[in-house]
Amino acid sequence: MFVRPFRVKSSVQLKTSEKKKFRQLVESCFSNNPEIISVLPNKGAVLLTKLLPHDAGLGMVQVHSIDKVPLFVTLENDNVPIPTVHTLWKIPNLLPCVTMPYIVLDKLLGGADLMLPGIYPNSLPESWDTGDVVAVCSPDNGAALAVGVWVVSRAEAIANGLRGKGIYIYQVYQDQIWHFGNKEKLPNLPAPVYKSALEESEKTEDTETAQDTAEEETQGCVEPPTEDQGEDGVCNQECGGVEDLTHAVEGNESNIPLLSHFLLITLMLQPAFRILNFCQFQGL
Repeated sequence: MFVRPFRVKSSVQLKTSEKKKFRQLVESCFSNNPEIISVLPNKGAVLLTKLLPHDAGLGMVQVHSIDKVPLFVTLENDNVPIPTVHTLWKIPNLLPCVTMPYIVLDKLLGGADLMLPGIYPNSLPESWDTGDVVAVCSPDNGAALAVGVWVVSRAEAIANGLRGKGIYIYQVYQDQIWHFGNKEKLPNLPAPVYKSALEESEKTEDTETAQDTAEEETQGCVEPPTEDQGEDGVCNQECGGVEDLTHAVEGNESNIPLLSHFLLITLMLQPAFRILNFCQFQGL
């Protein structure tokens, strides 16, 4: 809305009664966040600037500022003050926030609105309606880059496959409203964390835990194959005769069954039986 220069029509300081009335309006619009009072102190001088944006169809726009910091923007035909990025830097949790790639900021500064494909799906709120005010951040910084309103409801966005226009941008970092103020640099605030992302992380951890448990239970029920066995548990090596059996006996005799002892003794005595039979055949 304010990516192009605007014309200032008037700029006056609010009277005490006018400031009190505006303060009450802001508190009623953001009653769910008591911190909103902090941006409008009782003793601070509030400057009301009326300006005409480049798009004449928008009508007169009011900007309330304190100490050259623009805090709220109000359209001529709407009595709802919209917080600027400066206000959201002071109260980051004032509005729901969606995230976009930082490179999209150049598009917004060019006058574009935020399309649904440009929003990270995991940052989408659980519910919203057309006209709801929303902040736009980058994934690694909770400082708002832009402020706008939804032009579609959640149901409509899902029905459209998350395509088309999503957010009409009112104010964006480094636009003409920002230049009109004190040109505060973008602060570095904690990155936004979303419930959907946390649930996805918890689901992943639960899945990994379940897989580990299943593997442990499987290992407890099925004995893993040894080096001498394949996956089916069958011996892959050929028997090496008496030497291998003798070596096995010397290694650990207690592990060989009784039948193995009998076969071992039989095999070891075969040469003696052959000599005895030969002697008998020769009549010795």
